[in-house]
Amino acid sequence: MKSERYFAYIMVAPAVVSILILSLYPIIQGIRLSFFDYTLINPSKPFVGPENYLNVLRDPRFWKALYNTVAFSILSVFFSTLLGLVVALLLNSKLPLKGFLRSLTLLPWVIPSIVIAYTWVWLLNREFSPFNEILLSLNLIKGPISFLGDLNIRIGPVTLPFISVLTVRIWTSYTFKAINFLAALQTIPEELYEAATIDGANSWQKFRYITFPSLIPVGAVVVTLSLIWNISHFDYNYLMTKGGPSDATNVLGTFIYQTAFSTFKLGYASAIGVLMLSISAIFGVIYMGLVLRETL
Repeated sequence: MKSERYFAYIMVAPAVVSILILSLYPIIQGIRLSFFDYTLINPSKPFVGPENYLNVLRDPRFWKALYNTVAFSILSVFFSTLLGLVVALLLNSKLPLKGFLRSLTLLPWVIPSIVIAYTWVWLLNREFSPFNEILLSLNLIKGPISFLGDLNIRIGPVTLPFISVLTVRIWTSYTFKAINFLAALQTIPEELYEAATIDGANSWQKFRYITFPSLIPVGAVVVTLSLIWNISHFDYNYLMTKGGPSDATNVLGTFIYQTAFSTFKLGYASAIGVLMLSISAIFGVIYMGLVLRETL
């Protein structure tokens, strides 16, 4: 038995070592750098203690990026989860070409993010956008709109560039929710629906009292995991707008990139990264709690 146990440890060891080197070591280095005034222009790296953190908390751009991060995360997770649930319910029903439609649902998930981002940049371009052509033909607008640059068009505090990037993020992330919800739907015993039909329940009552409660455990894990991903999201905000215009779509991920590779303030960027890691860690603990509760 001992030899089998040691063999298991030996087989797992390469993966554990790889994780420690590729994940844990950069995190430790990032935390260490956050206490130094380290820039590429001044490589002497004087120790400044918590000064970087204090400067971050006094930086209005940080608070703007944090606000955008929270807003993008909440709105993206909410609408993509709602869309994923609707798509899962449709794919679980008796639709023609169900297999093809399920494969089509995976499309936003399998296409590389850079391809999706630049495709949408073209679709939302002021000069070439087909959406502008449709709106102009319906006489809903007087001239072409810059979907990724016009800050004058807004819904309350939300600007048009924010809405445009948010739409892409929702479209690319609903697939993950749809797949998980569809898997959960297929585990619900059909006998429950048959019994509800005999008792005279309508479609809404079946959803409310059978389907929805059965999806709550999966939904809780999916939402928590999606929040973690969204807090550290970088791709579409940077590829589509680079955080602009005027920081309208700037999130913590793009702000860290700009600070580190535009102003070369690596210590300052590390402090922002540590703060972002702390926020993600809170949801990470919640996620682990949900997973452990489901497995124990």
